[in-house]
Amino acid sequence: MDERLSVIGSEVAALLEGGKWQIKPDPDENLWTLSLIGPTSGEALFISLQSAGPRFEVSGKWPMTNDGRQIWPSSLYIDGNRASAPSITVAVERGAQALAAAIESRFLPEYRRLFKLCRELATADNDYRASQKANAERVAAAIGSCVELHPADRAYSVIYPKIDGVYRLDCDSTNVKFDRLSLPVDLAIEVLKLIKEAKNRDTEN
Repeated sequence: MDERLSVIGSEVAALLEGGKWQIKPDPDENLWTLSLIGPTSGEALFISLQSAGPRFEVSGKWPMTNDGRQIWPSSLYIDGNRASAPSITVAVERGAQALAAAIESRFLPEYRRLFKLCRELATADNDYRASQKANAERVAAAIGSCVELHPADRAYSVIYPKIDGVYRLDCDSTNVKFDRLSLPVDLAIEVLKLIKEAKNRDTEN
């Protein structure tokens, strides 16, 4: 790591919010960026050394979903506008005290405001994925089948064997989608009757 970063990181960690931040070891030994871990779970900031100036740039880490997807402020719409991740720069020559003060006054308030909103999105996403999986497992148990996870589209499907292949039943948090399902006429009629009866019961209730 660049010596200027190493020195400034230790000093900023000691100054920032009364020493509540800690340097995170970098297993990749990044030469131009260091990480500081904050007092609130999940929050972290990155201090990077820019060649132009030179200046220190400060940016933040954003909440993660349980399946490893990072929720960025660009996922948020505030007052009709898409939010953007905050960042600031401070001249290297100004030193650790100025950098720590700038982080506290110019970066952390907006970072924490957006971090909270992003964390709420991540929590909602986790809840949705959990209910999606639970529904898929429920359907699979009912028909003696298995659940298949599709990481690319973050979906759960129930695999239902048939003579010339399998049916893929896509499950969300409330519904099951029958993908390219073809049934004999008599069986289709019976299925449609069951669906109609179920809808009538829902209407009556």
